[in-house]
Amino acid sequence: MSNKSKAKDNSKPEVTLPDSIPEIENMELRLRSKKLNIHLDGESKKIKAVECKSCGTRLRLKPEDFMQTGVPPRMFECPKCEVLNKVHVSYDAPPEEYGEAIITIRMKGFAWESVHPGKLSPKHIKTWLEEEDKKIIANKSTILSREEQMMVRAMNIILNSKN
Repeated sequence: MSNKSKAKDNSKPEVTLPDSIPEIENMELRLRSKKLNIHLDGESKKIKAVECKSCGTRLRLKPEDFMQTGVPPRMFECPKCEVLNKVHVSYDAPPEEYGEAIITIRMKGFAWESVHPGKLSPKHIKTWLEEEDKKIIANKSTILSREEQMMVRAMNIILNSKN
């Protein structure tokens, strides 16, 4: 056996470069396009990942509704806890120019609070009673008189003692 057959082939594969300028420009264009698609996909995932400020459930936002400049804040109801979330997505530059999304989420109370009391479900009434009781305990109830606050506290104690 000769030593030449035992030697490893350490030669690197040859890289072929395009010969013409249009081919190079075409490659640059494809590279920029790919980079932009990756950026837009990342921005889309950021918007889809927006969660409820109260319980952490995803709000299922549609990225195409927000991926532009000048979009006003919008309200979304959480499907789990029925809290209204005010979502504002703004961009420092258009997303197509690699602008980064600035996402702001604020809680705005319960979605059913604007419904007429006669149309509320028993679940909503119980939740309102519990929330109002928390406000009374924290001395932050503003809409009820002292006597009404006492009645709310009594009703909440009665409801929670049965559970």
